[in-house]
Amino acid sequence: MLLTFLLTIGLSGPTAAQTWSDPDLGRAVVEAAADAEHLWLRGMDGVLVRIDRRTGERTLLGRGFVDMLPDGDRLWALRGPDEYGAVIIEDLRDPSRSATLASSDDQIGMFTSGGAWPGLVTSRQLILHDAGDWREVPLAGELSPGVHVAADAEGRVYVGYARGEWGGGLRRIDPITGSVAFVTEASNELCGGRLNPDCDPVVGVFPDPSRTDCIIVGTSLAHLSLKEGEIVRVCGDRITSVFAHTVQSDPGWPLPGQTWPFDGLVQTADGWVAVSQKQYARSRSGTIEMHPTPALRDWHGLRISDEQDGILFVMSACCWGSADVPTDHRLLTVPVMRTSR
Repeated sequence: MLLTFLLTIGLSGPTAAQTWSDPDLGRAVVEAAADAEHLWLRGMDGVLVRIDRRTGERTLLGRGFVDMLPDGDRLWALRGPDEYGAVIIEDLRDPSRSATLASSDDQIGMFTSGGAWPGLVTSRQLILHDAGDWREVPLAGELSPGVHVAADAEGRVYVGYARGEWGGGLRRIDPITGSVAFVTEASNELCGGRLNPDCDPVVGVFPDPSRTDCIIVGTSLAHLSLKEGEIVRVCGDRITSVFAHTVQSDPGWPLPGQTWPFDGLVQTADGWVAVSQKQYARSRSGTIEMHPTPALRDWHGLRISDEQDGILFVMSACCWGSADVPTDHRLLTVPVMRTSR
């Protein structure tokens, strides 16, 4: 009966209508960063654009970018590999600071390391900056792109995948041996246990500032009538719940007890923000509150919110739903960097 209900909802729903496209960024903005003066946006095809927040003037910074990473006063960007197998890590706020590495692998993403340069995960290696030089650790298993990356203070690197209804899960890399293991909670139930790689997409990871040997992970699933979302803490193999918010549904809702799905999780200066289409959760100094997502306005070809106490919301892509009443596909949460620069 449940399967019949899901198929009915899926088949009777409105036809998808992809209507938004940016001349520089393409059909979607996949990553964003900001400070008081600029907004940086990375499109799904690797184009990186810097926008002046006062005038809206755009500067095309290049193509082939695969990741951005705020790190204190730094805003790192990762580009490559190019046709010669060169990968570039550069500081978008200080272009004189850049490094060129040799790697023909698929580039997975960067992570803060506490040092002068970020660490880097490729499909086959962990690349670390150590004692003034770069060190490569071969991985025991090959990784695929399209992930979220973070490391704890012990040096363990976590890679989270988001594959929608196909799950994703969380992998942990040992920085000494290069071994790659799933981090998941055992269960005998179908889709049971937290961080189930077959059922739980990971929408964000970052180091836990209150527990240096842990990371914070956002999981989410929103497909047809299935809604599940949770923020968890991972400390080695131990997984504990941090936050989940029950969906307030109609009395006839066929699946009671579902939790609110989140499309993304990002760290802020005083906590984190997990955003969805209609609501977002904000954690500040240990207190978590739900808020309605803010209204978006048209701004120089984008859909963007006013700054919400140090946070911007930018529409990633639009739209699904009917042509007359489109639904925003996804919002990006952009903490505004507050630094001494």
